[in-house]
Amino acid sequence: MEKKFRTVMILLLTAVFISGSIPVFAQSQSVDAAEFAGGVQNVTGQTEKTAETGGMYGTSAATESGEAGRVTETAQITDAAGANTGSKDETGVETDDGKINSTSREVNSGTGYSSAGAGTGNGISGNTDSDADGNASGEAVAEENVSGENVSDSSDKKEDAGSIISDSNEKKNLSGVHVYYSAHVQRKGWTNEVSDGAKAGTEGQSLRMEAVRISLKGDTDLHVNYSAHVQRKGWMQEVSDGEMAGTNGQSLRMEAFRLHLTGPDADKYSIYYRVHVQKLGWLGWAKNGETAGTTGLSLRLESIQIMILPNDNAGISDTDTMPSDIETTLSDTGAISVPYVYASAWVRSHMQRFGWQNWKNGEGGITGQGLRLEALQIKSDSSISGEIEYQAHVQGIGWEKNWAADGTKSGTEGKKLRLEAVRIRLTGELAKYFDIYYRVHIQSYGWLGWTKNGADAGSTGCSYRIEALQVQLKLKGSSAPGSMANAYIKDQ
Repeated sequence: MEKKFRTVMILLLTAVFISGSIPVFAQSQSVDAAEFAGGVQNVTGQTEKTAETGGMYGTSAATESGEAGRVTETAQITDAAGANTGSKDETGVETDDGKINSTSREVNSGTGYSSAGAGTGNGISGNTDSDADGNASGEAVAEENVSGENVSDSSDKKEDAGSIISDSNEKKNLSGVHVYYSAHVQRKGWTNEVSDGAKAGTEGQSLRMEAVRISLKGDTDLHVNYSAHVQRKGWMQEVSDGEMAGTNGQSLRMEAFRLHLTGPDADKYSIYYRVHVQKLGWLGWAKNGETAGTTGLSLRLESIQIMILPNDNAGISDTDTMPSDIETTLSDTGAISVPYVYASAWVRSHMQRFGWQNWKNGEGGITGQGLRLEALQIKSDSSISGEIEYQAHVQGIGWEKNWAADGTKSGTEGKKLRLEAVRIRLTGELAKYFDIYYRVHIQSYGWLGWTKNGADAGSTGCSYRIEALQVQLKLKGSSAPGSMANAYIKDQ
């Protein structure tokens, strides 16, 4: 008996030396080998560490709160060491999580301990083999538990990452839609098909675009519809998905076009496009059905660019999330920032006996009835900034001191005074890109010659009434609408 007791003591002292702490014995309670490593974890997530005591056979242990988040559960051994008196080894001790193969030593007092840990709670494998170094195995079990919980956290993070990947894939699919297009060009025929913002057509060769074909590619339920404004034909019938818009073999220029998306996925995208126009160069970007080009100016399209973007980063004004190449392309607005250039002058006349007439595009007054023009209003209908200003020479008053603009009245009402001459000019971008031509129909002469940009039209010192007026906006560098001879008569 004394020999066996010495053997047990030697083993205990060895364990104490290795672990650095003193095990505490309790009746029929296992001491987890993790305790030798410095701590038994409880189910509340706090670490209980065995306090070192001066006695080898202490009956209680002080604890202190330690690292939270590592959770195990100390199992109670119901049929392990101490079940029988005497010295023997038992294996296969059953715990609340299964069987752990560990060596259970018995002391003659009936109080024993498990050298490898009796059981585990959250996440630790229930089949852990311990070696003779129960302390090391206990540490391994404790670390395994931490790993187990981290696996759970990691799993949650993987699920989150999965949702992020899913969102990313959705965006990738959206971004995977591409637009393809080709242009039919004077003397060249159909150009090679290009895509996603590349240029189709020509620049600097004075060649007209006559037709265009546009299609989409990508895993979406999406279609593109488009139509062309053609010389002498105006807006033609809308076509879609690779069909030809415009003409072929008729030597007619395209002057403008517009396109829009259709289909269940149409609200997820925006389609952008712009054109290179004779004399104007590249215009600004249009989108989603807006007109790109010119009308009423007799200018040919020469080249086009088209892009399609998902709506979460498609706005030209919001390019923070766009790829740099797209942002650069969209920020290039061309010489004129607007996508569609049009400009016309509208005239309203106040006539003897009839009063104010309706607004008319480019003309006002009445000819052939010997009626005087007494007042007028002029305004522009234009996609670019600027106004039309005008000034009248009135019977008995002379030239008005101030210029009228943007539809305000020049002349008189109710005074039976004739207009005898006018001046008309432009401001802003209108003045930069356009000339304004005008001519008057006067008593005894009929239509005089054209003049432009603020020059005098009509007569002074002759007592001739103006009966009618014509006005046209022409792109700078364009020829006059007609002869410019004898636009103004003075002192006859």
